[in-house]
Amino acid sequence: MASEFGFVYVLSNKSMPGVFKIGMTTRSPSARALELSKWTGVASPFVVEYYAEFEAPKVVERQVHGLLDKWRVNNQREFFCTSLDFISEVIEQHCPVSSWESSDLAFVKYQSDLDMQTALEEIDRLVHEKADSGEVVA
Repeated sequence: MASEFGFVYVLSNKSMPGVFKIGMTTRSPSARALELSKWTGVASPFVVEYYAEFEAPKVVERQVHGLLDKWRVNNQREFFCTSLDFISEVIEQHCPVSSWESSDLAFVKYQSDLDMQTALEEIDRLVHEKADSGEVVA
């Protein structure tokens, strides 16, 4: 069976201060944040604070959730109330292929959701193009 590369990500939402969503995706974390932000029950958009790339992201996500279980807000959800630094340290213990933190990059504001979606699709395309060529994506 072929390995499935993907990301374990950490999202924040200004409507939930001090609470972080930890999940996994095989697409770009930015695209996943945008997807989650479209829910009608979400007051503010999710922001990618950190992500790391793994060869087995589902396994790592499950292990990270287990290690952070005592900080889980709801046993049925992927939300945790602890610091971003602590969460990223726990994830880094699983030896990611690469990682990124929001402080690593200056953010650009877009005028509309359409511009944001176009930009995210382009970022996703470039990440996959580099990954397919064997370049390390950080």
